[in-house]
Amino acid sequence: MRRSALVAAAALLLILAPAAGARPLPVSIDDSHPGRAVEDGFLGLSLEAADLPAVARGGSHGNLVPLLRSLGPGVLRFGGASVDLRTAYADHPPWANAVIEPEDFDHLRTLLSRTGWRAIVTVPLGHFDPQAAAREVVAASRRLGPLLLAVEIGNEPDGLWIFGLRPPSWGYGDYSAQANSYRRAIRAVAPTVPIAGPDTVGYGWLRPYARDQRPAILTAHYYPLNVCAAPAPSIATLLSDDVLTRQGYALRGLGRLGRSFGLVTRLGETNNIGCAGEFGVSDTYAAALWALRYMATAVRAGISGINFHTLIDNCRGYSPICTPTKYDLEGGWMRPMPEWYALLLFSRLTGDRAVQASPAGHPSGLTVNAFAGPSRLDVLVVNTGQQSGSLVVRPNGNFRSSAVLRLSAPALNASSGVKLGGRPISGGGGWRPPSRPQAAMRTAHGFRVSVPAVSAALVTLYR
Repeated sequence: MRRSALVAAAALLLILAPAAGARPLPVSIDDSHPGRAVEDGFLGLSLEAADLPAVARGGSHGNLVPLLRSLGPGVLRFGGASVDLRTAYADHPPWANAVIEPEDFDHLRTLLSRTGWRAIVTVPLGHFDPQAAAREVVAASRRLGPLLLAVEIGNEPDGLWIFGLRPPSWGYGDYSAQANSYRRAIRAVAPTVPIAGPDTVGYGWLRPYARDQRPAILTAHYYPLNVCAAPAPSIATLLSDDVLTRQGYALRGLGRLGRSFGLVTRLGETNNIGCAGEFGVSDTYAAALWALRYMATAVRAGISGINFHTLIDNCRGYSPICTPTKYDLEGGWMRPMPEWYALLLFSRLTGDRAVQASPAGHPSGLTVNAFAGPSRLDVLVVNTGQQSGSLVVRPNGNFRSSAVLRLSAPALNASSGVKLGGRPISGGGGWRPPSRPQAAMRTAHGFRVSVPAVSAALVTLYR
């Protein structure tokens, strides 16, 4: 039987019926051109390189292993500003107050082996030392083996001048010459290790880098908002149509650039609000709803993976998981924040392909994306509005049953009380789907789904 792919390769905005009993909005289906798949390893976390030793020890104690397992295969990327500012390998130069030792990669191997995840390791460029970088790559390669997905050379090299690590005149040509020195040193001792990059904060260096370096993975950073030098964004701003449009444009541009050079593309570091996020926005349920729409946009744009940046000891910013105290960090006990619930819900789409749908008219308010698997259709619905409504999904294939998995919280600004399928993540890091899931109402025209205000739902139709 031919695969039936259904609703929404692009984020579709649907008008919610404001009155009880109002007619649901129909969504027409076109499954003839399935798009990008949600691949194994699509989901990931980006962490500070300085936190590698503490995070790696989570492979032996605490709840990090069950948390990562709950998402399926993923990618841990270690980089961030700390890699260039203060993290060294093995030796102790005067500029470093964090050191990665060889045994830290042994601990990391345990974590990766127990979870099915792989790692991207960034070596310092801010303090120029190709030979030290090569020694770190050798150690990581020998201890991690195939669990080492790639290495990166420096973090946001186009922004090193901000920290006084390069002059303001520092440009792509200067960076490329130094990156080539690193590549030669790494190739001399670890010729088979893939090199990813350039991991820039802007997109200006991506095209020449893709052309000149042909990286194993083309990586870039992107934050749709920031608090670095701007007024603090609000929840309304984060969930606005303007942000939805701008981030879609940015991600589609990255996807097109990668395809033009035949390269795999990945958001090596991203989250909602740059410069550590905004308390009361980044750490709330609103960030979970934002993340669901953002991940769907990334898949449709052709992005192969996405690493949400995580400041592991900061529970007041954008971190999907964090440790409230230093004792939690030492014990490996992580707190899942609202954004983590979005990753957990999205992980259920792994293996699906994005497909196209069209709502009746030109609606606004609700976003719907659909992804088709071999024997099912997954419809992801996100309602950031204050009114409830309903829609009818009209598949062009035969589906016998359905299940609805809902994401909910007390309010958009809630930082706790988030539930998936009516259940929170356990203190041990595990989560189980409901034994008796809700079902969509089957009608003569399709499957009718209610959409409560400020909620999300994954509607799965089974053949």
